[in-house]
Amino acid sequence: LGFQSKSNEAIFLGCVLAMSSTTMVVKGLVESNEINSSGGKITVGILVMQDLTLAVLLSILPVIASSGSVLEIFVTFLAKCVLITAVVMICRYSFPVVLGMLQSSKSHDILLLGVVSLCITMTMITEKILHSGEVGAFLSGMLINTAPKELAKKTMILFDPVRDIFAALFFSSIGMLINPAFLLEKYIPVSIMVLGVLVIKIILLIPIVRILASDVPGVDFQVSGTCAISLANIGEFAFVLANEGLGIGYLDEANYKVLLGSAAVSLLLSPLFSSVLNQALLQSVGEVSGKEKDIRRAGSSSSSDMSNVEIKLK
Repeated sequence: LGFQSKSNEAIFLGCVLAMSSTTMVVKGLVESNEINSSGGKITVGILVMQDLTLAVLLSILPVIASSGSVLEIFVTFLAKCVLITAVVMICRYSFPVVLGMLQSSKSHDILLLGVVSLCITMTMITEKILHSGEVGAFLSGMLINTAPKELAKKTMILFDPVRDIFAALFFSSIGMLINPAFLLEKYIPVSIMVLGVLVIKIILLIPIVRILASDVPGVDFQVSGTCAISLANIGEFAFVLANEGLGIGYLDEANYKVLLGSAAVSLLLSPLFSSVLNQALLQSVGEVSGKEKDIRRAGSSSSSDMSNVEIKLK
């Protein structure tokens, strides 16, 4: 790809490319009614762990960039983990109470404004602690979901238009960072990165899902393949990490633009790739299962023929 990187910079680049798009994947799972299936739950679980890992990376990157010792990195990581855990535990019990108070007002507008205020407050707190408002927004959504089921569902319905507006603004801001002329000029490294991430993630994730979810009933090759295909993209949080890497000197301007372009192309093509690859997976699994049925039928018919021969001999 032309990246002349040191080992720590290469590791950082790997962390950026490992992120998958929570927005695109969850939207696809909801539209296909797979969000509550075993494969959907496994996929969402992996996405949650990726997003939480982002908080860790954003916490320790400034210390690593300043050539801090292992002890300094560990102390910084531990201190921020303790702080964010305390904040989450406090919000875990306060968010449902506040949402209940807002619901008692019998006003949808007040409930919606209250939810937005809670999200902004959590974003400001994590911006101070972790230097990442994105993690706060993510955690606030998780905490709102801890409210009673009916209240959480009502809140999500009210929040849907706001979510769509912010999602549109987010992807519009990403589009503003992309220079089409630069993509045409660097189409070779961008194509290699997009296709490389697609292939490598699928190859790695299929056995990983099979091993880690071996105790989950119904997790076969088709389920693990579907999970791998869903996660085979470069996520929107890659922009956050890439921007941080540019600020601390882990990425230069040229590599930063290639990474942004690759992430944008990956997000753009992700629905098409997922649809085509999932259809190919279903077709291949169907052909294999059909051959297995034919073999079983042939075996049963041969055994019945043998029994008829034995009867005639007797």
